[in-house]
Amino acid sequence: MNDFLTNRKRRFIATSIHEQVQEAVQFSVERNAVSLVVGRPGNGKSTSIRHIAEADPRAILLDFKPRFRTTKGMHRAFMEECGWWHSHKNGHDLEVAAEACARERAETGNYLLVDEYQNFDLEAVRALLRFNDDYGLPIILVGNFSRFRRTKTDAHTYEQITSRIWKSIKLDNPIRQDFIEIGVEYNLEGQPAYEELVVLGHNTCIREAVQVLETARALRGEHGSLGVEHLREAVNFLTEGATKNLTLATPGLRTVR
Repeated sequence: MNDFLTNRKRRFIATSIHEQVQEAVQFSVERNAVSLVVGRPGNGKSTSIRHIAEADPRAILLDFKPRFRTTKGMHRAFMEECGWWHSHKNGHDLEVAAEACARERAETGNYLLVDEYQNFDLEAVRALLRFNDDYGLPIILVGNFSRFRRTKTDAHTYEQITSRIWKSIKLDNPIRQDFIEIGVEYNLEGQPAYEELVVLGHNTCIREAVQVLETARALRGEHGSLGVEHLREAVNFLTEGATKNLTLATPGLRTVR
């Protein structure tokens, strides 16, 4: 089953979450501005910006990794994503090179998508936003509701960051139609199956609803539709390793990662 879950190519579904992320991207690109998008984990923010980055050659996607947390790490990551070679060990030289890269990217109409922005150091985010201040590079920061770790000593840095954000979008929760369309993609059959999926999705998130569907498809096989019994079997498999007698509409389901 694991190979199936890993290798199956999923069709991207444009949910209401994706539409809101696109709104932020359009705003930033049209105004050469900085936008902030925050929402609950698991509802498709990262999936959305990755799809945008794959579909739009102007987009530069900066995924957070622990080694990118600092200003130097962020500068290196940005240059690598832009295809710039660098061998700078000195922080100042690296910063100068990253600024030249940002200037070029702004001039060629690129924009920057930053995932899990809240995990970068404050100084790194401030340095990143200077690309917008100095060169007009549009930037869209995307993350969850976690706040930056702050102390009194970096309160000024935090204020400099928040003052540079032109538009903030707090994502709404997924709507019923999002789960209906996801169910269509996985060939759900019957109104009861759709109702169960909607309840599951509202009690957890899009990611976990999709995990249940992926597991149901793996257990059921590639062919044939999925009914309520298949969803329940998948929930049991993920939560307890059982195959019987679990009601799917259970608040707080946490599936296997």
